[in-house]
Amino acid sequence: MSALPSIPVLIPSYQGREALLACIESVLASRDVEVQLLVVDDGSTDGSADAVRERFPTCEVLEHGDNRGFASACNTGIEALLARDVDRILLLNQDTLVAPDTLGRLHAFLDAHPSAGVVGPKTFSCTRAACGGERLLYAGSWRSRLPLRQRIPGIEQVEPTPSHDSVQTDYVWGHGMLLRTDALRAAGPFDPAFPMYYEDLDLCARVRAAGFELWCDRSAVVWHDIVDGARASSSEFWRWACKVESVGIYHRKHHARLAALALTPMTVLAEVLQLLRHGKWTAARHLALAGLRRLGIVDQRGDAPRGIARQRLVAAAAETGATRD
Repeated sequence: MSALPSIPVLIPSYQGREALLACIESVLASRDVEVQLLVVDDGSTDGSADAVRERFPTCEVLEHGDNRGFASACNTGIEALLARDVDRILLLNQDTLVAPDTLGRLHAFLDAHPSAGVVGPKTFSCTRAACGGERLLYAGSWRSRLPLRQRIPGIEQVEPTPSHDSVQTDYVWGHGMLLRTDALRAAGPFDPAFPMYYEDLDLCARVRAAGFELWCDRSAVVWHDIVDGARASSSEFWRWACKVESVGIYHRKHHARLAALALTPMTVLAEVLQLLRHGKWTAARHLALAGLRRLGIVDQRGDAPRGIARQRLVAAAAETGATRD
């Protein structure tokens, strides 16, 4: 019997067969650990589940009959693994690749830090910078004045001096996080109310509130082939609408009603201004329209429905005396 530590690896998948297969290949090449792979396919129609079963017969695959969203796919896998009494779960996006020593390093970190509820790896983009260097995506993330406006040192830049230390952080991103199951049981799983975006930040906030620490181990490395359709030159309105809805859900969960009422439009405005500064005109317009639609100032076509904005603001103001959500 192998004396290597065993790590359950959960990969939620949707419509990304080739990326998923490459991700699994990289996980199975890990050193110093044994891997228990679980893929939860969220209603893919591209043959992802069958391809995994054919190429990796030791990988367990659970299938949703329809697309229920990232949080629900994660929760299906988390529930299955918690029933097996595992003490940690590594969550990976299907479009990630891990270095051979990453799983071992994250495992050792959690062993050495009993107060840590979640630890994430340093993450680079799969697309290199123009100079040929690796573009940093994540090496820790901290709250700014607005809770969802994260401070992410070095993002999209080439590291001038590579860092291999560990730092406590405010947020660990959901594309790659090793979760202590005691923290999961205390905080609860992902919230499927989030349509897209911020479900990982919500989980981190609840883990911290449950008394656990959040860390980034910069000696562990992951590559993420992220293509944010919201920010791309071919910006998609529906993504921004999902993001605005998730912003509102987060604020309602973690702040008093009056604060939530103010924080959501402030957060949307701050991101609109950032997009404009970077010349993302279409994305800025889509985000602004999504924010106005949520307030009831415009409808889905961009027209202004008479009186609805005032009615919603008055109704929201009337609720500010209620207790915190």
